[in-house]
Amino acid sequence: MWHRRIKTLHGWLGLFAWPWVVMIALTGLYQNHASAIDPFLPGAPLTEAQLSALPASPVTEVEASALLTEPEPVTVFGRPGWQGADGRGIDQATGVRWEPGPWMTLWRDRGGEVIAWRVEWQKLFLRLHRAGWAGENLGTWPADLVALALTLFGLSGLWLFLAPRLRRWRR
Repeated sequence: MWHRRIKTLHGWLGLFAWPWVVMIALTGLYQNHASAIDPFLPGAPLTEAQLSALPASPVTEVEASALLTEPEPVTVFGRPGWQGADGRGIDQATGVRWEPGPWMTLWRDRGGEVIAWRVEWQKLFLRLHRAGWAGENLGTWPADLVALALTLFGLSGLWLFLAPRLRRWRR
């Protein structure tokens, strides 16, 4: 009777923990072999050729100050521009803006249309690896629950493996 209950518990624990284990395994694999995996992932950043091909729409320092917080002069592809304290920036000659996010950078033209994007796969996969799907808002509780489930999964698996052998040995 106990054997059947533990077998059921083992199955449910495995079903609960399986997606987390797969996610942690795949994101960990990426962390170790990012340079080999990156060419297969989508998202190309804006290139110098694309930026040069855009029509000229100069941005003044006054306009940059209105759009950015504490703009500082920077060089993007050898061209002058400004970058704010929050990482957002503007190309001086074309007015192209870049907006870095937690794991994705967008490039927008003067009209606000997205002209290029790049996913920071390293940041995204590290976030998933550390915090899971739940994100940082729940803290470590989801990971703690999965760790508890994996511990019980291991113990129930050990029981399922050893119990029949111990019964045979006693006979």
